[in-house]
Amino acid sequence: LEGGVLNTLKTVLSLLYSNNGQVKDAVKVIIDSPLLEHQAMLIHLYIKLDRCDMARRQYQKMVSVDDESPLTQLSNAWVCIGEEKYQEASYIFEELSDKFGASPLLLNGLAVSKVHLEEYQEAEEALKEALTKSPGNVDTLANLVVVGQYLRRTQEEQNRYIGQLQKLAPGHQLCTTLASFQGAFDRVASTMSN
Repeated sequence: LEGGVLNTLKTVLSLLYSNNGQVKDAVKVIIDSPLLEHQAMLIHLYIKLDRCDMARRQYQKMVSVDDESPLTQLSNAWVCIGEEKYQEASYIFEELSDKFGASPLLLNGLAVSKVHLEEYQEAEEALKEALTKSPGNVDTLANLVVVGQYLRRTQEEQNRYIGQLQKLAPGHQLCTTLASFQGAFDRVASTMSN
């Protein structure tokens, strides 16, 4: 296979493995790739594996290739979140948003940083902006549910976001967790009424 086709195939295969929970297999597919895109994917996968040390090393490799690349900077923000350097991550997401425009990905990253900094109002503002840019973004909806809990939003408002999320991605981790909690509650409630 030619280089471009092979790289695309590696990207797709790694994403498929990752989406199916086979993160170690996803890593194996792209671990030797010199492409910045694959190196950024490796960082994301290492963070999923809770291996921030390996993510940091991978980031250093990206810096040696192209420290000015937006992908390198984005990867740095992800590593900072994994290492609990939330303020630094927040600055990076804001800087990237200023330079390239506030995309849903950047706004969600900023919101995650803000939640960890306990700046819930700012997190909600970033997420609402992300929702206007991409109304069906599942990450944004899930993050709005979480932030809504911290801000003690009404159940009606929470149900609106949960309903949208369930409609768009019924298998999303938040949806399955909520369904599990509801099932447990219903079982306990039924024993109480007997």
